[in-house]
Amino acid sequence: MRPHATPKPGYCCAKAEDESTRRTILIADDDRVLAHLLSSRLSKAKYTVVVSYDAMHAFMAAIKLVPAAVILDINMPGGTGLEVLKRLKSSSKTSLAMPKAGRLHVVLVRPRNPLNIGAAARAMSNFGFSSLRLVNPYAVAFREARSAVGASEVLENASEHESLTEAIEDCLLVVGTTAARHRELQQALKTPATAAALIRKRLASGNVALLFGSEKTGLSANDLSYCHFIVRIPTTGNISMNLGQAVAISLYELIREKEKPRMHEKIATAESGQIERLTRLLFEILSKSGYVKPGSETVSLQKMRRLLRRLQISQDDTELLQGMLRQIDWKIGGAGGR
Repeated sequence: MRPHATPKPGYCCAKAEDESTRRTILIADDDRVLAHLLSSRLSKAKYTVVVSYDAMHAFMAAIKLVPAAVILDINMPGGTGLEVLKRLKSSSKTSLAMPKAGRLHVVLVRPRNPLNIGAAARAMSNFGFSSLRLVNPYAVAFREARSAVGASEVLENASEHESLTEAIEDCLLVVGTTAARHRELQQALKTPATAAALIRKRLASGNVALLFGSEKTGLSANDLSYCHFIVRIPTTGNISMNLGQAVAISLYELIREKEKPRMHEKIATAESGQIERLTRLLFEILSKSGYVKPGSETVSLQKMRRLLRRLQISQDDTELLQGMLRQIDWKIGGAGGR
């Protein structure tokens, strides 16, 4: 592996000695003396301590590591502790809701377009994923993407690999993607939602690689031979998505929470006596209006009774309707005080 970016001096890690009792705490403070003091105390208490000296690194470290606790300074370079806290809360449905997000590695195989590489990195950052691996990227495109204004932390820390074998060697599950509809595949083809459930399950025990091919040709048959299964995003017609869009949709499916069934508020249904009083009042007013024809009184009353019972009106609505009908009765000259 050839790392394209050495770890930035924004944060460091002080490790506790006992691996079995290790827990992680993130300290975000630009006061290095105070940060060192806190780090030393916590390390002696068998914690793993990650120290960040600016707001951006603190946020990225929290997203990647999901520490047990975060100690934030009020004012830091790049933002305030409150801003970091707000960003972490807004990310609660992404990496903080999926603590093993750091085990997912997005692998771009032979990418050539710097805009697509940048778009893929931004999608990863938006959804709380941080590990980007590139296999034989077009050198000029990779340099342009990394040097672009606003290049994300994900892109700056991306690693380059000479072969796909090298890029996925530490992964328990390898998932490929394809846009081709009529391509003969040797592995099982799954939808993004189905694949996401399987990936989340495997992330609990180890690393997972999510492979995306080049913009022109996608993943080759040889690339796909490394995959346990293949994912295809359904689209209309013969139009395929660009690399950035495909990465974004795949990662969104991973962090998307299943919708919980709505708990409907229990509404008290009107009793039979209430419905009958409403039925009689409606029948009386409709008779006065001329709607009920002479000789059809019994049949009309039965129809109204069945209608109101089918509606399963609540007690509150029954009282509301009675009030409306009494007002109508009064307006057309009936005994509104009934």
